[in-house]
Amino acid sequence: MKAIAFFDFDGTISTRDSLWCFLRHTFGARLVLKLAQASPYILLFKAKLMKNDVAKANMFRVMFGDIAVRDFDAYGSSYSNESIQNIVKESALDKIQWHKEQGHEVVVVSASLKNWLQPWCEKQEVKLLCTQFTEDAGKMKWEYNPANCHGPAKVDRIKASYDLEQFDKIYAYGDSSGDTEMLAIADEPHYRVFK
Repeated sequence: MKAIAFFDFDGTISTRDSLWCFLRHTFGARLVLKLAQASPYILLFKAKLMKNDVAKANMFRVMFGDIAVRDFDAYGSSYSNESIQNIVKESALDKIQWHKEQGHEVVVVSASLKNWLQPWCEKQEVKLLCTQFTEDAGKMKWEYNPANCHGPAKVDRIKASYDLEQFDKIYAYGDSSGDTEMLAIADEPHYRVFK
């Protein structure tokens, strides 16, 4: 049987949002100042006056400016190699390993950024579909390429990368409303199953 398993990362594989842990790891004590600078976008999002993807792009733009891609990648690698394992659920890792042992393809589908998820996924020997920002002349340009990988965009990314008709069974694992559409395409959806 040819099967594929799609896993959300934040809150599904991880115990909490990897974005905030990445920011804490990167900025340390300076995070308070960085959050103050980005607070207009955070508050507008919390008040439901700004969409998640717009707030996220603006927050990165304020916090990191025109940082070089290599430097932003270095921050992501540092976080991934030194800290991300502290928020990963053993039960989720066990299920990923089970799928791999069955010969299933395993794909992490996340709104978080490739800059810190790619190194982790490579270690786990799983594929990754996630949010990416544009780059230009070696600088980060905080525009989505393609859309923020959240909600319906998760399914768009999946279908652009995989012919789902080629699989006998599709598994999906998620924990929030941002995973609803991904869970809906699965033969076997799992919601909040990892403790």
